[in-house]
Amino acid sequence: MFNPKVSIIIPVYNGSDFVWEAIDSALKQTYSNIEILVINDWSSDEWETEKIIKSYGDKIIYISKKNGWVATALNVWIERMSGEYFSWLSHDDLYMKKKVEMQVKALWEIKDKEDVILFSDYVFINESWKEINKIGITYTSETILYKLLINSFLNGCTLLIPKKAFTDVWVFEDELQTTQDYHLWFRMMKKYRFINVSEYLVKSRQHSGQDSKKKLFIAMKERKYLENFIFKLFSPEELKKSSGSKLPNSIFIFITKCKLEKYRILWFLYFISQKLHIDIFLATIYRKIFKY
Repeated sequence: MFNPKVSIIIPVYNGSDFVWEAIDSALKQTYSNIEILVINDWSSDEWETEKIIKSYGDKIIYISKKNGWVATALNVWIERMSGEYFSWLSHDDLYMKKKVEMQVKALWEIKDKEDVILFSDYVFINESWKEINKIGITYTSETILYKLLINSFLNGCTLLIPKKAFTDVWVFEDELQTTQDYHLWFRMMKKYRFINVSEYLVKSRQHSGQDSKKKLFIAMKERKYLENFIFKLFSPEELKKSSGSKLPNSIFIFITKCKLEKYRILWFLYFISQKLHIDIFLATIYRKIFKY
């Protein structure tokens, strides 16, 4: 019977508003062979976050560490986790009850599952639980590379990753503050197949306290670094194969970089719109432009 242990890792910093919801959603998983690992990244909210986490007692495993970026917190538990699979849960997001169960079941049905990383569809919600948008993903393991480069649609909390993948390609880049997740996903795509479980398994909360919104200019700089990294990591032939393009390499790369520049400009305008409190309206337009 296929019954691998799954480690759900919840990094948290000043998360007293939402962390209890995240932990509760992990505890309510219908799949039983799990461990819930919470790491407090030295919250500065007068112990409010720590009080909430400690109230769960031995239902979870808890540690605190000196403040760093989220990558450092994730890496601490990746090294110590006892599970065969890694599942990240941000302290402000929630899992659907069958998130882990459905992904383990999907793995069981996949041949050569050792080189597979699973992800799923997800739902955007706001601070009051109101649904903003559903993100259903139709890309295959053959086309996801190019689409992910252009659209950045993958939610890291939907992933189920074999622990050995971190040995094969290493862990999160702890110098990156906002793009550490995509930096790792692209590295993993060199060796692993990304397959979608076509179910809405995660609720991803949008709110003003998120790092990508507080650190907009850092995020823009890191996004540019990430794009350059991807063009070095993958050959034009690999990117073209994923896109289905038949264009000459030089023209294909030029068009791709133009698309990325458009993405960067619109992304910047979208986050600026959040300051003007018109972001929910623009989000619909934004996602139609990028077709996800």
